[in-house]
Amino acid sequence: MAVIIGDIHGNLAKAKAFLSYKPEEEHVALGDYVDSFTVPALQQIVCLKLLLESNCVLLWGNHDLHYLPQRPWVCSGYQQDNADIFRDMYVNASENKRLQAAYAVCGWLCTHAGVSPEIAELIPPGNRTPTAAASWLNAEFERTRQEPQAGQLKIYGNGPLYYIARIRGGRDPYGGIFWFDTFHEGVAPSPLVGKQLFSHTERSEPEGVPGEWWDLDTTNSLFCWIFDTNEGCPKHIPYL
Repeated sequence: MAVIIGDIHGNLAKAKAFLSYKPEEEHVALGDYVDSFTVPALQQIVCLKLLLESNCVLLWGNHDLHYLPQRPWVCSGYQQDNADIFRDMYVNASENKRLQAAYAVCGWLCTHAGVSPEIAELIPPGNRTPTAAASWLNAEFERTRQEPQAGQLKIYGNGPLYYIARIRGGRDPYGGIFWFDTFHEGVAPSPLVGKQLFSHTERSEPEGVPGEWWDLDTTNSLFCWIFDTNEGCPKHIPYL
């Protein structure tokens, strides 16, 4: 069994509630741990430190990757005043293999933004179970993350995994695993890689298709939403 949460964006109370809920079970966070427009900077730093020092499985989000020295983009919410602190924390975490691009748990494939049909088609047919797809995505992420993008000085991360769809302000035909937006791109996450859990696109409460996929990004919700694989659906838990 596992407990999964979407974007946290520095909300320390939600992070604590998430980590303390069924602490004996595996916990997975889907990325975007900082860059809040409302949470004080110190709280965001403490929140990130708490997550990095926990036993939680942590995935890269677009708001985490842009603090690396070799970053693939700079997106909205980038906090220049705290950039050096976040950079050092993320670099140390990266060097210690603390974060990854994809993870499979209890038959679900977890990424930050989901696997689109176009990305799924790039995965070799023999690697399309959640576990095998996660391994392939992680290997492809590591292989391409330090390759410079064509014509982009000091911007790294080459290939479709890093695509930003036009609907999200990019120039690409569809979103990669850090930017895919099933609601605005108008296509469902691919069933080729099995059941999916992701975040990235904020909703008032989790939305999805039971038994197939869920978007768990409820950043500004008054509730702390999590996904309990034992129950097979999102639920909200108490927090202060």
